[in-house]
Amino acid sequence: MIAAAGGAIEHVYFPDSGLGPIVVVSPEGNKVEGGMLRIARLCAGSR
Repeated sequence: MIAAAGGAIEHVYFPDSGLGPIVVVSPEGNKVEGGMLRIARLCAGSR
């Protein structure tokens, strides 16, 4: 989990590539994957 809704932010991440799930939680506490997040480098930098 990167962050919980309403919780304190303890760390900040700046990934430049990868995939991650978007998880949806119902009021009853059931969890389901609602989608995928694709992170791609948007600008060219020197590496």
